[in-house]
Amino acid sequence: MAPVEAPFPVVVTTNSGYPLDWNLYQRIKGMCAAAAITLPGGPIVAAAQCAHGFLDHGAFKRQLFRYASSAARRRAIRHSAAEPDQWQTQNLNQVLERCRVQVFSTLRPEAVRRAHIEPARGVREAIDRDLLRLGDREARVAIMPEGPLTIPYLA
Repeated sequence: MAPVEAPFPVVVTTNSGYPLDWNLYQRIKGMCAAAAITLPGGPIVAAAQCAHGFLDHGAFKRQLFRYASSAARRRAIRHSAAEPDQWQTQNLNQVLERCRVQVFSTLRPEAVRRAHIEPARGVREAIDRDLLRLGDREARVAIMPEGPLTIPYLA
């Protein structure tokens, strides 16, 4: 567990490497940890290889791509019978409703966008762009190299 004094304007997280960075399904775990200490509306830069894509079996990928927005996805989940893998889709939606998420991975950028996540061309580039948006190049940035293995909380 890692206490922090205040939320961060930008949070960078990994998924602790292999095997937790296999696919986007696994990647969401680190995003959830990062969201706990990100300012509302702030960016999370999530780095994970995702060499195995989104998760080819189960319903996760279909749930991500089926709806026009994460809000539409949330509404549909709320008013339909539960599907396998839905809990991870719900976790992603909770993060997306609180933060802006950028993923640096081997996933095709158009597929990442279709999941309502922003693709990042590089971690440093994403951080620099976010600090520029904030208008504060000296803003605090949290780095979570072991994403889901860390439980950050506001002290």
